[in-house]
Amino acid sequence: MLDERRRLGHDVRDEMWDGVLHIVPPPGGAHQHFGATFLMLVGPVA
Repeated sequence: MLDERRRLGHDVRDEMWDGVLHIVPPPGGAHQHFGATFLMLVGPVA
């Protein structure tokens, strides 16, 4: 399974925490909307 994820490029968000593999799902629409809004508000100040 891990070789297939790596071959298909699906492993870019996978993380290793204390030797335990965590397969992190991609952000959803609401998450991306919040991130974009936050960036538009905070970006000019930063």
